[in-house]
Amino acid sequence: MQEPGTPATLGKLQKSPHRKDEARFIPTTLEELTPEFLTMALRESGALSSGSVGECSAETIGDGVGFAGTVARIHLRYRGADIAAPESLIAKLPSMNPKNRASVEMINGYEREICFFQRLAGRSMLPVPRCYYAAMDPDPHYETRPAQLRCMEHLPVAVLRALLPVGRWFAGISKRRYCVLMEDLAPARAGDQVAGCGLEEAEEIVRGLAAFHASYWGDERLADEIWLPSVDALPRGLMALHRNARRRYFHSYGANLPARMHQACAWTDSHFEAMMHHLASPPNTVLHGDYRLDNFVFADDTMCALDFQVVALGRGGLDLGYFVCGSVHLDVDEERIVNAYCDELLRLGVRDYDRAECTRDYNLSKLFQAYMHISGEDLIELGEDRGAELLETMRQRVIQRIPEPPYDALL
Repeated sequence: MQEPGTPATLGKLQKSPHRKDEARFIPTTLEELTPEFLTMALRESGALSSGSVGECSAETIGDGVGFAGTVARIHLRYRGADIAAPESLIAKLPSMNPKNRASVEMINGYEREICFFQRLAGRSMLPVPRCYYAAMDPDPHYETRPAQLRCMEHLPVAVLRALLPVGRWFAGISKRRYCVLMEDLAPARAGDQVAGCGLEEAEEIVRGLAAFHASYWGDERLADEIWLPSVDALPRGLMALHRNARRRYFHSYGANLPARMHQACAWTDSHFEAMMHHLASPPNTVLHGDYRLDNFVFADDTMCALDFQVVALGRGGLDLGYFVCGSVHLDVDEERIVNAYCDELLRLGVRDYDRAECTRDYNLSKLFQAYMHISGEDLIELGEDRGAELLETMRQRVIQRIPEPPYDALL
């Protein structure tokens, strides 16, 4: 497990992951994770000091849990290796589902996770898996992204709605390669978002969230990391996603939706840009972006967070609302969860985010979750069985957590 809180500064970390390195081999399928490649990767990371990988076999995992990529456990057998070498590891490759891969490519999700492991994971006070290997093809347009976003910010939402299919098509034909090899934390207990959690576990998890946020709190240098977007990088793009999906959503579920869902989405749509600019304003930090029970494992007294494809810069209350809306039982007292998060921030030395401000952002986050939940089915195919059950569970929790109107006081 990655040692939490390792001192590091951005200036002393690796070179940009977008440096040109066309000769580097990056696996694109599980079959390309050969003994020779795995030997190289483990040696470079220091996990293998002698001997070599003699045999390996892959076991696909994460069915109904990991929708954005292919996740597999790689079992290893060595020739002459030292006893500390891992018996298995976890490999993450892009999704084989074209729709899911295109959606993740559109937000540079694979890139974000790789950059997080390469540049920021060592600073996290919340434990994360040890990364043995993280590599990708560089984006030749990386340096021009900020200028592209500034141009897109001026486009009307109607134009962005029309451009979404084009953007998805371009993302879908991307040939960029991505690969992450990380520590296998089995037999640790995996979180179960469908089952959800009660108060005690929720308090533990939000204290971990506070530790994660405190690790990067107020670091102004993070704004220079092009790969790490602010949550208000393209609000009109998110509005386009919502508006493209809402007619179908309300047609499918409208009869069973409370009036509060319609009110919340209408208000959020009218105030979305102002809301996102506020949620991006200081004090901000690195947000996990997908902080939910399926992305945790628990071993003894340790909790470890997984999946960093949606990391971004913003206010901590946004992550807090996402977790509660998606993972916490509806009968749990929300105020106690907010208090646990705020108390832990204070314990860790954060003094510029009081409880009232956090509660305000938490309520804005719940409106954001309801608004963006509508476009969820258009972005990711969750499949049958557990995926469908997860979607329905999330829908019920999000709807029931919507704050009571009026909302104008939140802005």
